[in-house]
Amino acid sequence: MYEQFLSAKLRDLQAGGQYREFVDIDRRAGRHAPRGRRVRAGSGGSRNIGGTHAHYRALETSLAEWHGKEAALVFPTGYGSNDATLQCLLRLLPDVHEHELRLVRAHLTWGKDRINDHRPTVGVTSEVIHSLDLVRYVTGGDEPLKVRDALGVTSDFSVSGPEVLDSVALTATLGEAPVTVYSSFTNIVRQRTVDLAFRDRRGQLVYASCVYDTPVWDADHLRVWRREDGREHTLCEVDTRDVQVPDAQRAVVKLRRLARDVVRHVADGTPPSVPFAGLAESVGTQRLLNDIETAARTTGPARYFPQGRTPVTEVDRERLG
Repeated sequence: MYEQFLSAKLRDLQAGGQYREFVDIDRRAGRHAPRGRRVRAGSGGSRNIGGTHAHYRALETSLAEWHGKEAALVFPTGYGSNDATLQCLLRLLPDVHEHELRLVRAHLTWGKDRINDHRPTVGVTSEVIHSLDLVRYVTGGDEPLKVRDALGVTSDFSVSGPEVLDSVALTATLGEAPVTVYSSFTNIVRQRTVDLAFRDRRGQLVYASCVYDTPVWDADHLRVWRREDGREHTLCEVDTRDVQVPDAQRAVVKLRRLARDVVRHVADGTPPSVPFAGLAESVGTQRLLNDIETAARTTGPARYFPQGRTPVTEVDRERLG
């Protein structure tokens, strides 16, 4: 509905040769942006994960007024993170289909440090889903991903409560391929790795490893190889670790690419480099999150702050992740 509304607006503006509406959009966004930066609104994934603010409601009121509607809903999601992160693994996707690679095994690690983070959270289920999304997308998304078992640890790491799920280790199957995952919000050092083993049409093994955001945000390394005659033969490699990034773009390189895709798609219908998620995908992802949450057998809680805490508002984008 929103896309239809905005497309109609764009057609009207183009036909009339005027773009004053965009000035109004900038004015409304600018009015609320300083508040959003001050409270870090929108920096914690989806709204049910990162929490809500009075500033959200103020922005919704402004948007509803602009659209001439009774109400509006601002609901950013963690999909943006995945969409941006997929750019590196997209280099692998054509090979998976062209060479009829079948997933044999996957191991995923996805963690960061959110100890005493001031942003509310439902727990590590909002983090583990990113790596599961990635492997499901790379393999085509046709095979069902089913959680088989999950072990978790709870703690008071978050302002959201004394026993929030902070880490989870789970086993799953993607079609016939076993998948193991470890994800944590109490990883002292950020760690984001995807290790995959495939079998090609000739029955030979092909390996792929992707390390994200190491040692800094947007420093990514993808390598695909096979072993023959006792040696490793690199088939594909993408390395952005030595790419110089302007200070203004630090930690948002991939997100800028996503924003560009959105703007171009809205403006002239240009297809995005990564297809936008649809309703079916979103519902399926939420069901998977529910399965992990209900299946996890937990230990804990660990007590980081037995004497209470004083949450500190973060400004370091590297740590916020």
